[in-house]
Amino acid sequence: MSDLKAVDRAHLETLFEMSGGYVLSFSNATFEDFVRGSTGEEIYSEAYSGNGDSKANRLRAFWNAASNEKVAALLGDLLTLMIDNEKVETDGKEAARVRGIVADLGGAPSSRTSTSTSSGAAQPAERRAFVSYSVERKHDGGAVKECLTKFGYQCFLAHDDLRVSEEWMQRILQELGEADVFVALLSKEFMESKWCGQELGYIVSRSDVLKIPLSLDGTMPYGFIGNLQGIKVHDGNLAAVLEEVLYRKRPRRMIPAQIRRVASARSWRKAEALVQPLAPHFALFTDEEVDAFARAAAGNSEVYYASDCVIKYIPEFVRINGARISPEAAQELLEVLPDLDL
Repeated sequence: MSDLKAVDRAHLETLFEMSGGYVLSFSNATFEDFVRGSTGEEIYSEAYSGNGDSKANRLRAFWNAASNEKVAALLGDLLTLMIDNEKVETDGKEAARVRGIVADLGGAPSSRTSTSTSSGAAQPAERRAFVSYSVERKHDGGAVKECLTKFGYQCFLAHDDLRVSEEWMQRILQELGEADVFVALLSKEFMESKWCGQELGYIVSRSDVLKIPLSLDGTMPYGFIGNLQGIKVHDGNLAAVLEEVLYRKRPRRMIPAQIRRVASARSWRKAEALVQPLAPHFALFTDEEVDAFARAAAGNSEVYYASDCVIKYIPEFVRINGARISPEAAQELLEVLPDLDL
C-alpha cells in the first residue's frame, strides 16, 4: 500500500482530469498499455477492481494497493506524458509539485529505478541528459535542451539550472552521475574551458552513457573522445541530428516512449507530428512495440482520423509489420480503419 497523502491524491485527481471516470485522454486499451509499460502491473486485473471499472477508479485502487516505488514510477511517467503533450510546463509549478510527490514516495525526481516498458526492456523511470558547453555558447546549449526535452529527456544545463545558493560542484557531479545521455557542444571555447574538460573527463568513465559530440565551429572530438565521430550542426539541422542519433543508438528507450505519446495525442496535427519520427524506424519495432503501436493507433481517434496517419504512416506500418501484429490488435485496427491490408 502506498503512502500517497490525501491532499496529494486530491491534487492529482484534478491534474489527471479524473472526474467522470477518465484519466487524461486514455482509452481503456492505451491506459492498460501505459500502466503495464510504466510499472509492469495489469491495471485491469482483479487486484485493482475494488473501486469500480472506470479508468479513474482503477487508478485510485492502484494508488491504494501498489507499492510506493510503483506509484512513484507511474506518476513520473504520467508527468512526462503531460509535458510531452504540452499540458504542463517542464519547469512549471505543476511539474514541480508532482516531482515533490514522487520524491515523498521515495522516487527522487532524478530516479534511476528501472521499470518495465511496453517492449519488455528495462528503462529508467526518467531519462536524463547533460549538455556540456562553454558559457559563450549558451544559446546553443538552450537549443539542445529544447530538442532533448521534446524527446522526453530531463535536460540539465549548468548555467540555467543551477541556483546561486546551491553547492554547484556537487550538483554537477550528481547530474553527471545520473545522465543517460551526454551532449558535448564542441567549439574553440569548449576546448579552452577547464570546466568542460573536467565534465568530459568524468563522463568517459561511464561506459553506459551515450556520448554525442556535436561540432559548432568545426572543432572535432579530441582526447578521451577522439575515437568518436563528431557531427557538424547548425540551428537548422540540430533537431534532426539529435533525433537520428537517439533513435539509432537508443531505440529501446525512444520507441516505447514515443508510442505512449501517440496513444495520448490530443489533436490530429499532434498525432501526425508524433507518428512522423517513428515512421523511419518501423522496421526496428519489437513484437511488443508492434502491438503497442497498433493499439495506440486504434484506440485514439486523433490518430486514426489524422490525414497523414491514415494515408501514409499507418499503411506503411502495416506493410512492414502486418505479419507481426497479433490477431487481437489487428482486429482493433480494422474496426477503425477497415480498408487496411490486414
